Amino acid sequence: MSGQRRIAVVTDDAAALPQEWVFPPAGGTAGADVAGQDPERTEGAADASSVLTDEDERAVARSGRPGLAVAAMPVSVDDTDLDQDRDDWLAVVEEALAAGRSAVTSRPSPGQLLRQYRQLEAQGYEGIVSVHCSAQLSGSATSARIASAAVGIPVEIVDSRTIAMAEGRGVMEAWEAAGTGADLAETAEAARAGSAASQLLLWVPGLDALRRGGRIPPSVAALGSMLQVRPVLRLVNGQLAIAELPMTEQRARTRLLRRAGRALRDSTRDVPEVTVHHLLDDHGQERAEEFAAQLVAEHCPDARARCVPMPAVLAAHAGAGALSVIIRG
Repeated sequence: MSGQRRIAVVTDDAAALPQEWVFPPAGGTAGADVAGQDPERTEGAADASSVLTDEDERAVARSGRPGLAVAAMPVSVDDTDLDQDRDDWLAVVEEALAAGRSAVTSRPSPGQLLRQYRQLEAQGYEGIVSVHCSAQLSGSATSARIASAAVGIPVEIVDSRTIAMAEGRGVMEAWEAAGTGADLAETAEAARAGSAASQLLLWVPGLDALRRGGRIPPSVAALGSMLQVRPVLRLVNGQLAIAELPMTEQRARTRLLRRAGRALRDSTRDVPEVTVHHLLDDHGQERAEEFAAQLVAEHCPDARARCVPMPAVLAAHAGAGALSVIIRG
């Protein structure tokens, strides 16, 4: 193969990559990298916390953006593994959460990632940058390290230290860097910088789901449950941390709006970007659109906003009714 792409990118499906980016329109960049050069030398591997759906993954494998591979993160409801080939699997997870049932996610297996790595190696790629959601939230990066020992090309593991579209931004930056001829180290650095540039805020209706998943200390969960708080959380050093403990849903929404607005105003981008992740319940999309519209109107009218379903790995830990806001700095 000729051309400048030498590095492949792999990720888990927690990254929430925009569908219009994963599936470039006809006549767009599908089949070519951003520099207009040969796309067949550099791949990207992503995990499911980046919000790539199973449908996205199938399309990427079939005819989607060159140089991008996605590993699905298994999801189970009431100890039954979900078939992620079904179109409504994310809705099934969220319906289970709304009904108070247990939804659990797990890391991609090392064997699953190894198959992807070996396929990319066989296609002639010289290296792989494998971008994963925070190691504090998932063992996805650990599986990648195990798998990387069994391939004959170098694999650089990137713990994005974040999740959802914040992770997805790192994947996008890595893919674009690889398309300009970046080497392994440069592509990995693009992934780290892209992920670190976004702030993640999360509102959850309660702490039970986070406690069951081991994402917050039991003592904090017990206090929150006793006080019936509606916590606002932020991601700090790859971990979810409580930012505020409002007592009502309206106050929680106001606090989330205020914090997101501050981050949006502080953005150094010419056109600031905000992503609102929501659940697929009866009013999730509507709530997200209303929140995004108010956020932009009150704090940064020039900002670009999009509303995206929350990845299953984050939804399972956050619980029914959760809302997440990601500001690209």
